[in-house]
Amino acid sequence: MSKYKLTKKELEILTILWGSDEPLTARQIIEKNSSLGMSTVQSVLKKLTKNKLIETAEIVYSGTVLTRSYSPIVDEETFILDQYNDFNMSKLLAGFLVKQPKEELAVEISKIEKLLEEKKKELLDE
Repeated sequence: MSKYKLTKKELEILTILWGSDEPLTARQIIEKNSSLGMSTVQSVLKKLTKNKLIETAEIVYSGTVLTRSYSPIVDEETFILDQYNDFNMSKLLAGFLVKQPKEELAVEISKIEKLLEEKKKELLDE
């Protein structure tokens, strides 16, 4: 997968799809975010499909009409990592930490420390 800069609406819809355990139709996406309009959702789904971020999972009935349901091709973590793979990880992490609210900073640092310790252990065990 190559880098792809998402618009706000594309990210909203992709996030809804990532958060679902099953494929969703355009109508189901709107039910999860009522601020989205049908034409916007359909247009964005077409673009996300073209850019190989989502796929048609199946054709299902929506009332009496057949419609497509969609699921993501790439998971959220893989997508995010791919978007930032050219960045220097130290700079990326520093930028992330600067933007964290102070009340959440200690928790985030602990999580990062745990991940680093686990990775260090993995590398030493090889």
